[in-house]
Amino acid sequence: MRRRNGILVWTAHNLAPHAAMDATGARIWQHYFSAFLDRVDLVISLTHAAEQVLLNTHPQLHTRHRAVVPHPHYRTAYPPRMARPAARAAMGLPASGTVIYSIGYMRPSKGLDALITAFRSCARDGEMLAIAGGADPDYAERLRALAGDDGRVRIMARHLDDQQVTALVSAADGFVLNHQTVLNSGSLLLALSFDRPVLARLQGSLAELAEMVGPDWVTPLDGPIEPAPLRAFLDSLQRRPEPGQAPLSALNPDAISLATLEHYSLALASRRSGHVAAR
Repeated sequence: MRRRNGILVWTAHNLAPHAAMDATGARIWQHYFSAFLDRVDLVISLTHAAEQVLLNTHPQLHTRHRAVVPHPHYRTAYPPRMARPAARAAMGLPASGTVIYSIGYMRPSKGLDALITAFRSCARDGEMLAIAGGADPDYAERLRALAGDDGRVRIMARHLDDQQVTALVSAADGFVLNHQTVLNSGSLLLALSFDRPVLARLQGSLAELAEMVGPDWVTPLDGPIEPAPLRAFLDSLQRRPEPGQAPLSALNPDAISLATLEHYSLALASRRSGHVAAR
C-alpha cells in the first residue's frame, strides 16, 4: 500500500476487540495494534463524543487526520419492515402481547444475564423477551438456565440472516441495550431504523444519538438494568400508539458515503504531497 502511495484509514467503531483474549492473544494483539496505530493516516469517528474517547485512549492520534462521520441508518440495508402479525408468525412469537428484544452475538459484556433476571422479576403474562444471535454454546446454555422454564423468555442462539433480522425487529415492540461498556452500537441504530423505541445506557456516543432522535425514541438507563426501569419501559410501550418514523434523515447513507469519500480524498492528497497533520 505504501509503495503505491496509498493511505490507511481506521473507522473507529470499537477501540478494542469484543472477545476476551488469553495472555498470548493479548500480546499478539498489542503488537499488531501498536504497529497499526503507527501507520494510520486518517481516523473516522462516528460522533464527537466517540472521537474524544478515542483521543483520550490513544493521544498519539492527535497528529493524524481525523473526521467525524456518523454511522448511516439501516433502512436501505435490510429488507423492508414487515407487518407485525406476519413477522411474529415468521419468528414463532405470540401474535399478541408485548415483545422486547436484544440482538447480536451473545457475550457476557452485553449484560444479557442481568436482562433476563430483571425481566423475569418484573414481566407480566403476555410479555416476552427475545434474545437472538450467535453464541458460544456454553454461554447460550447459561442463558437458557437463567430463563429456566419461563416461557416468556426466548433464547434464539443462532445466526440470523437479513430476512430473519427484519422479521425479529418488525415483530418486536422495543429494544433493550444493556452493555457493560459501549462506544457505538449498530444494534441500537438498527432498532431505530425499524422505528423501534430503545432502552439503553447512554455510554460512549449513544448520548449524541439519543439527543438527535429525542426522548420518544431512546429512554436512558442510569446504570445496569434493574426491574423498575425495565417495567417502566414495558409500560411505556403498552401506552404508546403505533410509532411513526424515527428522525434519522441526518444519517442518510448516500450523504454519509459522499462525506466519507471526501475525507479519504483529502487524506490521500495530503499523503501524496508529503504533509501529515491533524485537521
